[in-house]
Amino acid sequence: MSAEKGSKYWTRRNKHGRPRLYASPDALFDAAGEYFEWCSAHPLYKIETCIGKEGPIQVKIPVARPYTVGGLCKHLGYNRSHFYRCVKLARDRNISKSEDRYLFMFEFIHTIISAQQWEGAMMGVFSPSLVSRRYMGTGKGKKESAICPASVE
Repeated sequence: MSAEKGSKYWTRRNKHGRPRLYASPDALFDAAGEYFEWCSAHPLYKIETCIGKEGPIQVKIPVARPYTVGGLCKHLGYNRSHFYRCVKLARDRNISKSEDRYLFMFEFIHTIISAQQWEGAMMGVFSPSLVSRRYMGTGKGKKESAICPASVE
């Protein structure tokens, strides 16, 4: 059974849409902080072979775990498209005042992830080519500008 024409039943709603996963922007940031702390407490391990007196020995070397949007979204219970949509909305600033603080927090969290990956690449902890492909657009199908001329006379 549908509502009568001209009715105003929709005005009686006390909620619109699904409830938020996090009650406040600060709760969202705290949950992201838990993910960042988990990444720091659980490094990845690189196995290197060293030559010792008894022969080759394999050694596990701890390496920093990069923060990723995929890992964060898995931890927060969001999907990546929602996360990137919020970041884009925050950057476009076509949002209402009540949404502004949430969207600002999404953009701020994205900035933390980008900075950690970029700084890790600069220090040689992460692959510079992977990070540059991600943030500078020098991936497959894109032409890189030459630093020096093609032919030197």
